[in-house]
Amino acid sequence: MSNTSGKQRKTPFGTRFAFSKQRLKQALHDLKRYGLKQVEVVDTNSPGLHAVIYLSGRITFFADYQFRKRSRRKRLGSLDTLSVDDARAKNREIRRCLDDGVDPGTVGAKKLIYDEFFVQRYVPMAESRNKKSVATDQSRHANHIKPVFGSVLLDEITPDAVCCFYLQMQEKGLSLTTVKHVMDQFKGCLNLAVKLGLIDRNPASFLDRLPRAPQKRNFPTVDVLARFRASARADSAVVPARMLELAELTCARIGEVMELRWADLDLPNRLWCLSAQKSKKPDGEIHLSCDAVALIEEMQYRVNDFVFPSEDGSGHRSRPVRAFARICKRAGLVDGDGKPTFTPHGLRHGWCSAALHAQVPIETVSHGARHSSVAVTRIYSHPYQEDLRAANEKVAALTRG
Repeated sequence: MSNTSGKQRKTPFGTRFAFSKQRLKQALHDLKRYGLKQVEVVDTNSPGLHAVIYLSGRITFFADYQFRKRSRRKRLGSLDTLSVDDARAKNREIRRCLDDGVDPGTVGAKKLIYDEFFVQRYVPMAESRNKKSVATDQSRHANHIKPVFGSVLLDEITPDAVCCFYLQMQEKGLSLTTVKHVMDQFKGCLNLAVKLGLIDRNPASFLDRLPRAPQKRNFPTVDVLARFRASARADSAVVPARMLELAELTCARIGEVMELRWADLDLPNRLWCLSAQKSKKPDGEIHLSCDAVALIEEMQYRVNDFVFPSEDGSGHRSRPVRAFARICKRAGLVDGDGKPTFTPHGLRHGWCSAALHAQVPIETVSHGARHSSVAVTRIYSHPYQEDLRAANEKVAALTRG
């Protein structure tokens, strides 16, 4: 265990005080003001309770104690998931164990298997943060992670087992993107287990060094978007085809189109009001073009509250995967294997790129795509070859003697 008193003498502000959330945040402010990487503080109201404050903003509670003349430390959790009162309660429980002659390191809450932790802790935490991809996380858990680690105790998951799981995913022929998403989720779940004090370290921490999937360079140009829209118009499956066409016209995400309700629309003012967005902004608006309004008006037969109802009328239509593949094939927008050259989400890339090609200011494009910042819009926008050639011609003209 580190020499806490030595650290205190070197720290230019007090490190012994009664813990409270406000006082710990003040210590974090002092840490940043003096340019320190981390500092350890001691709670004067609970003997043995310490907190390490990191420059990143993380504040972690520890209980220091001695058992059989050996100094030990037990991680209790982080301030973002554990209150000061809860940390003190855990510290008191450790003192009671010592009084009974029991090693606190071997005592704790019921050990959880990974599946129990995912269902009881991770999913409720994600839902409380209004995470938009909870359903996707549950699908990845059920299809990939649960069959391997579902019945394994959290503290029995080893780095070697994680490495084998990663290699098995690759051997199955899954795409690099799928493997990376699954492993990122797995690592994120285990990070939460560390923050909650259920395990001491994350056995998947080495996953930070995983290679990233290469980004596809193909994106729908104006010509491709025109061909896609004409093919969608000719498709016999009206509802899924109109869903894709509306996504193309509005830069809306497919999930947003699926969940579009009549109550969200103000057609006289050509507005589509969103109650929630991926960027976590509280609300948003999509300003509809005349073509988009006409498309929506085609769906005026109201089966339920959704503009694009399911076939049985019980909810909204599912993701139009088959319709997308069929429309791309009819338009000749497939590769040598007969697969579409871009994804439905690529329609957003196409919209942003086409808008910039039409010389719409990038700030306006960013608002239209409802991105969190212009920096995100730059990722979605791709230069047209014509624009690149024109830029080269202008530079050549300037340097011409």
